[in-house]
Amino acid sequence: VMFYLRKKVRQITQDAKIQYKRYQTLYDHTMVGLEYHDKNGLLVDINQADCDIFGIPDRLAFLSLCTTLDDNPITRIDVTLNTLKPFSRVYKFDLRKGIRDSFFDFWCSRDQIMYIDTRIFPIYNECGDLESIIATVVDVTEQHEVTEKLKESQKILEQARVKAETADKLKSAFL
Repeated sequence: VMFYLRKKVRQITQDAKIQYKRYQTLYDHTMVGLEYHDKNGLLVDINQADCDIFGIPDRLAFLSLCTTLDDNPITRIDVTLNTLKPFSRVYKFDLRKGIRDSFFDFWCSRDQIMYIDTRIFPIYNECGDLESIIATVVDVTEQHEVTEKLKESQKILEQARVKAETADKLKSAFL
């Protein structure tokens, strides 16, 4: 019986290590920025995609700043630890030097306006207590710019259409 139990424990441990390696690979290599906060809102971990999106040159140095969910001046408008709820929103991050909030000066190497699709997911344990918080971020700046150009083009086309209709009415009235 003891031999069987030891063998079973080894198998479960090996399976857990494989599962952890799969999770870690997915976490490290996804194109979506991932942030893991503990139940107190403290940022515990971020993946490489998150570093790339925000221009964080040193992941470990950034994590050593001990930032919390409530520290971000842009997202805390909608979500704080006290008002935590699942949500999704595209935020405008103005990261231009001299304009951006000083919160970003310590770690952000970006110098541009960015649009970031941010989603927050609180995770509760079986008792209903907050266990942790997962945030996902995706840089949608390019899509936002294309959408703005499309809106501008539609506006110009509408003005041209109105102008053409007016000219047609004037021509008809003249004839």
